[in-house]
Amino acid sequence: MPGILAQILLPGQRRHLLRSRARHAKLSPPPPAIRADGILAEEMSKQGPHFPLLAPWERNANSVLKSHLLQAKEMPPDASVNRADQLEDRLWIHEKKAATLAEQAFRMKEEIADSLRDMQSKGAAEQVARQVLEEHIRKITAIVRQLNRDIVVLQEQIIARDNVNLGNNAVVKNLEMQHISSLGDLRGRIARCDASIARLSADLKSTYEGIQNLSNEQKSNKEILETRIKDTENQFISRIEFCMAQHDAKMKMTQESGTHQLQLFDSKVKKTADDLKAQIDVLQMWVEKEQKRTVMEFLQKTEQMSSFLKNRMESSEKALEDKYNKLSMKLQKMNDTQKMNSGSQSAKQTEEKLNTRIGKIEKRLWDEMQNMREETNSGFTAIHESLCSLRQIMETKVKIETTQLQKQIRQVKMMAQPIWRDSQG
Repeated sequence: MPGILAQILLPGQRRHLLRSRARHAKLSPPPPAIRADGILAEEMSKQGPHFPLLAPWERNANSVLKSHLLQAKEMPPDASVNRADQLEDRLWIHEKKAATLAEQAFRMKEEIADSLRDMQSKGAAEQVARQVLEEHIRKITAIVRQLNRDIVVLQEQIIARDNVNLGNNAVVKNLEMQHISSLGDLRGRIARCDASIARLSADLKSTYEGIQNLSNEQKSNKEILETRIKDTENQFISRIEFCMAQHDAKMKMTQESGTHQLQLFDSKVKKTADDLKAQIDVLQMWVEKEQKRTVMEFLQKTEQMSSFLKNRMESSEKALEDKYNKLSMKLQKMNDTQKMNSGSQSAKQTEEKLNTRIGKIEKRLWDEMQNMREETNSGFTAIHESLCSLRQIMETKVKIETTQLQKQIRQVKMMAQPIWRDSQG
């Protein structure tokens, strides 16, 4: 565009224009469209009184375009590269159109100059020249106005695109902040769920240790009872043996004595037998009481532990269900807001990722809860089975011991009967 204007101007004016360009090139050269408009206005004012200057609204449009171009220079390079390319393409098209129109005007000017040289002697030549010059000036002003209108339209389009891009950037930033906050909430909730699961596992460990301690106490009590029963059996056998030895010695020493001594001996044997029966009964009662007491204590402790575990599991399940319901409500609200704000593909992808991650977390929590339930149920069944087996063992042992004692008493009676018969005979 400036080269075409330099062709339109006279040789002296071309030199002056080139010198002014060389002086001001280092400072701040204005945009090519605005320079072309200014040079056209100056040249039209220099040609004569018939060349009108630019209108005020055209000058305002040029100043607005200049300010917008300066703002486009201040914008970041990443955001303004495509817009600058588009603007350069459109300005190049407008420059091309203006160049063609300026060439037409230059040709018309040369034709007018030639016709004026031929018609200088005539009086009607001035009127024709004025009419042709007026048409030439009208065409040039129409070209300049059309260029200014195109520049204003381009400026409005650029402003609208900038506003749209700014709005899109703000919406994307808001979505990113919302997704980051939602991910932080989910991470905190997952950490709290892990902490509650760790607490439950610690409680289960403590209860298992308590059950082990109870089983150890029961084993120690059982060993103590067995040792005591063995001690009583040994004492009873030693006592019977001692009595039998005394009885044999006395029978050998006092065979020739009378029935009075035999009656006394019989009475002593009966007393010792009664004493032994009483001691055996007392021992049986004490063993049964100790067994019942230990079994009752063990059952009470196991029931307390089972009730405590059930309450704890129910409370933890309720807490987890409440947290899951709250989380699902918040996610649903987030999904509604995201659907109302924008239906872009990135939001859908983030929603799908969140839904898949939440489904995985739910599945893992439910699997852990089911595993904990199965472990508690298996522990309770094992405890009940061990209790039943202990009861059966204790009952069988008591029965065996009672039968053994009864057999020993019968043997003593059978051994004492011939002695009694001999004494009576």
